[in-house]
Amino acid sequence: MNKKRKKRKTALAGRPVALFAAFCMLLTSVLTRLAYLQTGGRAAVAAGSAQRKVAVDVSRGYIYDRNLRPLVNGTVKNVAAVLLNDTTRALVP
Repeated sequence: MNKKRKKRKTALAGRPVALFAAFCMLLTSVLTRLAYLQTGGRAAVAAGSAQRKVAVDVSRGYIYDRNLRPLVNGTVKNVAAVLLNDTTRALVP
């Protein structure tokens, strides 16, 4: 009976090592993929067209309430938008 216990104990002793090795390989593959995506061609295209200013003219008048106070602010607002051109459209799946 002691022999069976020893066999079973030694068979289970390698399992944490195998799990750790599998985890290390998985982590390495994820980090390699992340590094590829950050330094690849897509990052260069994205860096070239990172910011663009587009001026939009006000085409409507103000809206007032019954006390003639404006309901809408006439302030400048920053808005983020995605503008696709031929190069970036090819990168979108």
